[in-house]
Amino acid sequence: MSDNDARLRAELLEIGHHLHDGPIQAVVSVVLELDGLRHRVDRDPSVDATEVARALGTSKRVLQDALDDLRDAVRRIGSVVPVRSDGELGAPTPYAGAASEVAWSEASEVAP
Repeated sequence: MSDNDARLRAELLEIGHHLHDGPIQAVVSVVLELDGLRHRVDRDPSVDATEVARALGTSKRVLQDALDDLRDAVRRIGSVVPVRSDGELGAPTPYAGAASEVAWSEASEVAP
């Protein structure tokens, strides 16, 4: 395995661990939180609307943070494994922050 291949593998493994420990765990926690809230509302329809609104607001913030983390991971992958103009993968480069900016539309934001 070449040094470039080893660096690429290490970087991609780090990104994978970041995804697993960050946004994936965040999404799982929101699913569990919302599932628990749904069960409470099913059992007791008089659950306080303020409590429901708080839980939904917290869930939205957690999901927005997870979305930001996912965007960062995509940027990292794009900076480590560039795509050449012919569509082939280029040589891996070390990650140095958000080296290649990706344009995101407002439609990709979580709407209120």
